[in-house]
Amino acid sequence: MTTMTVQKIEDKKARCNDRLIKGISLVELMISLSLGLFILSLAVSSLVAVNKRAHYHRQLNDISETARFAFALIAHDIKEVRYWRTLMQHTQLSGSAYISTISDECLANSRSWSSAIQQTVFVVNDGTQNYPCIAQDGYIHGDILTLRGVKHELPTAFNANHLYVKTNGVQSRFYFGKDSALSSNTLNSGTQHQVFTHSYYIGDSNQLCHGLPIPSLFWQTVKQGLPTPEELLRGVEHLQVTLGLDLDGDMIIDNYQVADSNTNWPAVRSIEVELLVRSLCRDREHVDKQSYLIGNAVYSVNDNFYRQRFKKTFLLY
Repeated sequence: MTTMTVQKIEDKKARCNDRLIKGISLVELMISLSLGLFILSLAVSSLVAVNKRAHYHRQLNDISETARFAFALIAHDIKEVRYWRTLMQHTQLSGSAYISTISDECLANSRSWSSAIQQTVFVVNDGTQNYPCIAQDGYIHGDILTLRGVKHELPTAFNANHLYVKTNGVQSRFYFGKDSALSSNTLNSGTQHQVFTHSYYIGDSNQLCHGLPIPSLFWQTVKQGLPTPEELLRGVEHLQVTLGLDLDGDMIIDNYQVADSNTNWPAVRSIEVELLVRSLCRDREHVDKQSYLIGNAVYSVNDNFYRQRFKKTFLLY
């Protein structure tokens, strides 16, 4: 190998070593960092968007589940109301318990509300008129839906302070459990059923999320013959009811009315229930400025809660 060839090889090695020692240039470094940051920002943005979408769908799923359970509770009561209406068409009602004819009153210390067993449906429109039992128990707004009936399931144990009906299809006896053995309540070949009265309404759960109160679906139920509140489902924010009436007895609905327009309660054949359900906690990145038309009420909001409106119709025949 000539001296010139050896020198060329050595020069090439030297140039390569110089490049290795110098590394990449500042311009190349800046371009690489910029590309890396751009790719990272895209990845982070995509992750944030995915998380927001997942959070949104979780909220809607929770809201839908709340509405589904609320309608299931009402549907169960409606089934029992239909059953009791069928029995009442063929029976004469008597017994030791006082049978109240008052349908538009609920006093906290009175048993007349739970004893109005012949009044199977009653609705108070957007207020607590004659319903102080609910007014004092955290009522917020919306309609009050009262349903009365008897449970299909035959009781296996009797509570002395619960109301019961014994019926044989022709006659019925109405009494408290403690009086079941009285002669005035005896009935041949009769089955005994527990009586219920439930008034659904929107109340204050007395729970907070981020310092804001959470509304809830309540019902006023019967304990020892007296109205007693029970919380059912948090997040139900509004309740409205529309009634379908059969005015000529042909089992066809002739007219739809809100509660304060109706005076013919035996003619009620369907109940349309609308619920507005919201998330329990606010999301500052979500803004709701809608006006919701629910029943005959307009409900306007300006806050950070997720909401959905639901509607379902229940037949009473």
